[in-house]
Amino acid sequence: MIGKTRSSRYSDIYEFTDNILSNIFKELSDPELRSCTLVSKAWCNVALPLLWEDPLSWGAPIIEIYLNFLSSDQRKSISRVGVYLPNVPKNPKHIYYYPEYIKKFSYTELHEAAYSWLLESRNISRAYQDLFDKSFNQEEADHNPNLKIIIKMMTSLMHHLIKLLFLSSKGFEMIDLSTSYRSVGIPPLLAKIPEMLKMAFTDLKHLKVHTNYADSKITTERLDSANKLFTKAVEYCNNLEYLDAKDYSNEKNEMRQLFRLVAVQKNLKHFTARNFELWPNLMVTLGEATENTLVSFNLSGVPIDIHLLEHLSHCKALKSLALVRCMEYRNYHYNNYNYNNNNNNYSYNNNYNNHNNNYNYNNSDYNNIDNNSLISNNNNNKGKRKRDEMELEDNNNNNNNNNKSSTRSSRSTISLITAKELYFYKNKLESNTLKSILKLVGKNLKSLTVVNNNTEAIIQGINRFCPNLKYLALTIYSDTKFSTFTDWLTISKLETLILGTLSSNIHNFSDKPQIDLGEILKDLGNHFPISLKCVDFDFEITPQQLEVFLQRSNQVFVELGLHQASGLDDKHLRIIRSHARLTKKLKEVTFDRVYWIIGGDDDDGEEEEVNNDDDDKNKNKNKKKDSDAMDLDDINEEKPDRSYFSNKVLADAEKCIQTVTSTSIDPFIDPLKKLFRVHDIKVMDTEDMIKSEIEDW
Repeated sequence: MIGKTRSSRYSDIYEFTDNILSNIFKELSDPELRSCTLVSKAWCNVALPLLWEDPLSWGAPIIEIYLNFLSSDQRKSISRVGVYLPNVPKNPKHIYYYPEYIKKFSYTELHEAAYSWLLESRNISRAYQDLFDKSFNQEEADHNPNLKIIIKMMTSLMHHLIKLLFLSSKGFEMIDLSTSYRSVGIPPLLAKIPEMLKMAFTDLKHLKVHTNYADSKITTERLDSANKLFTKAVEYCNNLEYLDAKDYSNEKNEMRQLFRLVAVQKNLKHFTARNFELWPNLMVTLGEATENTLVSFNLSGVPIDIHLLEHLSHCKALKSLALVRCMEYRNYHYNNYNYNNNNNNYSYNNNYNNHNNNYNYNNSDYNNIDNNSLISNNNNNKGKRKRDEMELEDNNNNNNNNNKSSTRSSRSTISLITAKELYFYKNKLESNTLKSILKLVGKNLKSLTVVNNNTEAIIQGINRFCPNLKYLALTIYSDTKFSTFTDWLTISKLETLILGTLSSNIHNFSDKPQIDLGEILKDLGNHFPISLKCVDFDFEITPQQLEVFLQRSNQVFVELGLHQASGLDDKHLRIIRSHARLTKKLKEVTFDRVYWIIGGDDDDGEEEEVNNDDDDKNKNKNKKKDSDAMDLDDINEEKPDRSYFSNKVLADAEKCIQTVTSTSIDPFIDPLKKLFRVHDIKVMDTEDMIKSEIEDW
């Protein structure tokens, strides 16, 4: 502070205070931030930019506000297509320029908000409120005079609002350009304003591009508009940290754009691919461009070719690999190419058969994989790998042949993937594919989360290839054998074990069909490794079963978790309290996925059961819930009207246990939400599926 004037010292103090306030305010909800803006001018200056970072989800009211910031020429342009705009107030309430604060832009949210505003402002009749549903067809709309006017209104409104936000923002953190046939698409004139796009994309950190180029309902004009905008994004974006791409077709032009975008990135940490095929060139480019930066690689609805995943071994910083609703490569092409109809005639059989001959494991191939090189070079050279309909065409045939031979020769030197965390969620993958993935991560794997329909193969894979596994969250499925699981568990180095069920219909292991999971716990405790310190059970356990389990396990637990399906009451807590007093090691007890209220009726009787008809109803209701995920909304709806535990028992437990708490965190679902940055994994990328298809997954 020596040498500084008094005013400069005060300036530093104010700046320091603002930084502290900003960090605090970031943890607040929108209503709380609104309250903060009313406290003082200093608080308002800090809270207001945070409040307006992501306002598009507010719906129609945000459009009403943004319209006041349009120039007179822009307002006239919108009015010319038939939109009635309210007059700009002479003495506006807002003294801040709100558009400059936006940091998160979502095309879909803006589209929904704009259309809601047109309906609420009576520019459009309520008869058209469901216009942009699954039956929307752009070509049909162009031939309907009424719909044609609506499309013009929406296109003009979207054009000027996007231009306003892109030119006004001080810098975007996230841009979501996700579009589908259920929208008016990207306004074509936007791609012709390079200075605007440069401002929006230059320092961008997070980009989402979800555009189904292959959808037959998307018109050529809209495809061309989306292509031009994405081309500009490729030109200006070179500092992305998170890239989320979805619904890319096998058309070479669209894929080349994605290749170029990945290739120019300097600091790409997270890459997510959804509902499209991973081309060899894309994986090669990703491995080279993100060698020292890529942290997570996430796949959803992607056909899995184990050989393409090998390229991730070049990514030295890779920590996590997630697969959600992925399928076998050959099944994907069978569904997408191996059919004939009146409009399309695909002949993919030759390429498919060639792919099988060169890249599909059978049991003997799998057992002979060399431990030092994951995939052996094909000495017999059964034929060049053909992907005539998938791989990009190259004008220079010599360079193309050189690239292929280089790729083949490098397979013998590929090392393990460095990922320490692996997630499987409801994939349709065969046993050998799952085992091959586990072999790719091998001894590097420390954490595995499984919500899958082939857990037996996964257990066999980790038993053989993953000796250093410390954390396992496993759903027990109908194929899971108790003997296979315990054989591995006994010799493992596991420190944390979370067991759950894929659905409420799973009650036991396949080789113990007459014994429910609660009873099986009695035997399971005998197989726990010495290293195991934390356990969490996501299924029903009676107090008697819990007591026997803790006695037989001969294990000193540091953390213990139970699920609300156990019908939790004072008996459970008393048993846990006794175990804590005996071992003197239990630090934390967590009751998962349920909010409970401390302060029920005191209970002086040690053996009196705290249960009533309401508890039984809640218990039966909870059993019907699918235990693989529960949304926060569902939890709030089922919030009990009384505590599971009396004050006295709870107080006694807290004397010998540091933490007795509840949580809404789901260890099977929440990590995936964070990786994919979505609110609900259960319906992610299922927008166009019918209900039966979603349930099948």
